[in-house]
Amino acid sequence: MRTEDTSQLERVIRELYCQKPVRVYEAGVECPARVIQFSEGHIHLEHHGPPDPRRNLLLDHNEHVMLLECRLIERINSDQEKIRPIRLHIRKKTRQQPRVNLSDEHANTGHIHVRDLMPISAVTASFAMVNDRRDRILEVYTNAIQERLHASVVQENNAGEGTVNTGIVLRKSARLDHRMRPMQQHHKAIYAPQRFEEGSWQHEHTHTFIPYADYRLLRTYDDISGAFLSEISTPLWFKNRIIIGYVRAIATVKLEYAQYEFLRTMTLRLASDLQKHDCMPENPATCVVLDVSKSGLGIVHPAARIVKSFMPGENTLLDLYRDREHMHTFTATIRNVRAAAGGAHRVGLEFNQVNADQHEFLEQIIAIAHPEGNSARQTGTEHTPASETDSDAHTDQPNDSIPNGQ
Repeated sequence: MRTEDTSQLERVIRELYCQKPVRVYEAGVECPARVIQFSEGHIHLEHHGPPDPRRNLLLDHNEHVMLLECRLIERINSDQEKIRPIRLHIRKKTRQQPRVNLSDEHANTGHIHVRDLMPISAVTASFAMVNDRRDRILEVYTNAIQERLHASVVQENNAGEGTVNTGIVLRKSARLDHRMRPMQQHHKAIYAPQRFEEGSWQHEHTHTFIPYADYRLLRTYDDISGAFLSEISTPLWFKNRIIIGYVRAIATVKLEYAQYEFLRTMTLRLASDLQKHDCMPENPATCVVLDVSKSGLGIVHPAARIVKSFMPGENTLLDLYRDREHMHTFTATIRNVRAAAGGAHRVGLEFNQVNADQHEFLEQIIAIAHPEGNSARQTGTEHTPASETDSDAHTDQPNDSIPNGQ
């Protein structure tokens, strides 16, 4: 399938390319990239590839691989450029990634293992439970933030004018409220210097925060009085992957970037204190990794009582350890659960939205687990049938074929 329709391209770019990990693809070589912004029909792209008048951006989505053809408009610096989308190619991807069995040495030592495997629904449900220790910590932080931010606002306004209200909101269900949704989607905070003026959002830190278009949509569901001019909301993350709440400040005067930095620092401290005082959910069971690829892994979970609550198709969080010190947190979907010897269970998991750092981490694990690259140790090839390639030629179509994806 191929399209050059402008409205379709814009929708795909805003809903997918601006939200998911992308790669620059050229002559069979891929390198990680990031779409910083899409505006006025141009993509602001960040990557470390060589200069080129043409850009092909790859993205994986729902068992399909997408290739967005673009032309260079302006080279901003050595790492950033503006490009214009031309057309989009979509095809069913063929994914042939054999799982690599861990050697007996690594399987027995447990150096490569998984901890804190838990359904995301269980993470959010834990914050709906009564927890006096957690509530005391939240109260201390709420009071401290209100006091210091109010003093800062008064100091910056010589007349002492200005009202500031602060609060901490926890996520207590799988449902995201209208503020958490864009912060989770973009993995960014909210900084609205002036809530009703789009021009005030154009500053040197613009790309650190959710875009104005998303905030304008958020305001349609908002309960904040129009008297409040400015807002800062900093997300509270669980393992830097799942939003579990946010710290918010609204004021009748303009809140400065320095006040955002203060709020961000306090939010990080709050997350650290909640972790330190055992107010965050955890699953201490250590799971041996049986096999691994860049798209998933198989583990043995020792606790039958816990595994029986797992459902195929359920989204989970897990910490994958390369050794005792190096770890990455992944989100993954449970694909299958099977009984194993001794009351344990084998759990098959498929990773979701693997970023560049995680991709490199998985490559390191595969290299450690199977340094010789012996195909005899590979098992469980994952295969998704590919649809036929577009047969209709195009005079401006790139010579490079669309890769099958990972």
